[in-house]
Amino acid sequence: MQQLNFNKNAMQAIVLCPTRELAEQVAEQCRVLAKDMPNAKVLTLCGGQPMGPQINSLRHGCHIIVGTPGRVMDHVQKKRITLKHLKVRVFDEADRMLDMGFTDDLAVIFAGLRGPVQTLFFSATFTEATTALAQAYLRDPESIKVDSEQRANVSELVYTVEEGQRFNALKALLTTEQPNSAMVF
Repeated sequence: MQQLNFNKNAMQAIVLCPTRELAEQVAEQCRVLAKDMPNAKVLTLCGGQPMGPQINSLRHGCHIIVGTPGRVMDHVQKKRITLKHLKVRVFDEADRMLDMGFTDDLAVIFAGLRGPVQTLFFSATFTEATTALAQAYLRDPESIKVDSEQRANVSELVYTVEEGQRFNALKALLTTEQPNSAMVF
């Protein structure tokens, strides 16, 4: 965010995610981080969503695009997105993008990229294919590895509850179990 010029109405950062759900979460966090930056515009571009509103939003301009490779590639090929002012690109869950077959899409998206761009590459695993992808897009990379010896202690519980009783059941469960943390779906 610090590298971006929010006074300039140009796309300067792109974050690619393997799924629409992840892209929407990342875009929301970008909006939270940019909330104190005047004029900051974050646009989500994902497949499975109507093109019309995305095209209109692109016409109005944005600073950060968060999206899935397939949909971003569509917009790049139709020249709705220019990488001329790009300063930062992020590959989030790069290993999953490879697993889902987005390698060619990434090549198309960044084929016309000129000039230095900071690239952030996040991956849970580094297979030969992931390493090859990283080498194709990174220059003099710094690597941060998280020690995987300590595994998370996660318990998964499922409770079926009548719709009208969900809140009371959740409240009772949390009061009884008192977990340190919980995810509720």
